[in-house]
Amino acid sequence: KLDITVSTDVSEQDVAVVFPSGVVDYTETMGGVPVSVEQNVSGYAKWSYLKASYAGSGAFVSSAASSDYNGASGGNYLLFKTSGAYFTVSGLNTSMAANDLVLSFGCCSFSQAYDVNNLTVSVSQDEGANFTQLPIASDARPANKKWAQVSVTEGIPKTKNLVIRFDCLGTNYGIDDIRLKTL
Repeated sequence: KLDITVSTDVSEQDVAVVFPSGVVDYTETMGGVPVSVEQNVSGYAKWSYLKASYAGSGAFVSSAASSDYNGASGGNYLLFKTSGAYFTVSGLNTSMAANDLVLSFGCCSFSQAYDVNNLTVSVSQDEGANFTQLPIASDARPANKKWAQVSVTEGIPKTKNLVIRFDCLGTNYGIDDIRLKTL
């Protein structure tokens, strides 16, 4: 039970008090309706999570079914065609997270020669001015699978505007089902 007294210059006024739940629950599946042609992320507007901002270069929303991992949404995914392509998600408020955070995403290498050094994930807590690469173990996903899920539990800061950046240093890598949740 909590008692709050508010004094105002008027005789009666409603006051709302909001207590944050401490739960972070962000999921992006690249939209619910499959695209008919690949779309550059800079012009794509049908994201499944509308409270975040998305940007990138050399990254395209493409239609093909992600599979082979728990929670694979199928439908659209994000395709990095060339080395140097990147994708960012910004505007995620993790400052009130009650517990540590876990970032997970489905990823694939169409050649099935996945290399964690060719698809990196970094975070920023200063609106993208500086990024810190998150540690992904070389055995973070099974070998010789087209799609698999990677989870990162270290290095994700609690901040009012978390920016997540995926950088591709190879060719033809895909990601899908980006999730950021409290443990």
